[in-house]
Amino acid sequence: MTTDFITTARRGAVLEIRLNRPQAANALNRDMLGAIQATLAAAREDANTGAVLLSSQGNAFSAGVDLKEMIDSVPQRSQQLRRDALCQTLMALAAFPKPVVTAVQGPAVGAGCMLAFLADVLVASDAALFSLPEVALGMPTPIAATIAQWRGGAPLARHMVLGGEKCAAGDARVGAVSSGPGAALDDVASRCATRLASQPADAYASTKSWLAQSILQQLELAAAEARRLAERKLP
Repeated sequence: MTTDFITTARRGAVLEIRLNRPQAANALNRDMLGAIQATLAAAREDANTGAVLLSSQGNAFSAGVDLKEMIDSVPQRSQQLRRDALCQTLMALAAFPKPVVTAVQGPAVGAGCMLAFLADVLVASDAALFSLPEVALGMPTPIAATIAQWRGGAPLARHMVLGGEKCAAGDARVGAVSSGPGAALDDVASRCATRLASQPADAYASTKSWLAQSILQQLELAAAEARRLAERKLP
């Protein structure tokens, strides 16, 4: 399947979802987020899908939310819709019962980093770079803080979210599987997803659901706090 924003392809039991806005560094607009949600919902029910591989076209994994969409649209309503779409996509990814592998070949910024961090297995090339710059840009971000803390504990959250520091693929706190040179990324990520797709589905889903309880609860609280902070800024 191909849309204006994502493509999908099947490799055996692995469904690859590829972000497909390389001309915009795979910036996430509402339509792209909706397409990701719809594809995950279909994959959840598809007995032929044993795992999902999330990747992207071009040199960047994702530059985060689409700033052009933010500037061009009506501020209050558009920000609410965009925030809700992002939260729904993150929740759908965290709650997805089957294995999720992300393949990161370059910068993963803001919301793009959040997507990557929610994977069961994060595979990254030497060129991958993770950043959560919202606080440094003057934007409170309980959602990013929640995901970073879940991924690598409070030290990673403080380093990336409060400190505005970037992390390379080799930083142990990120917990990435290194693919080495970028040319090897697709092969390493595909083999990893194929291996996970062969796991007993019910046992995997039940155990993953247990592990995901804390992040899902925390994401709900973080989303509510993000809404409260946004409403506080309104005139």
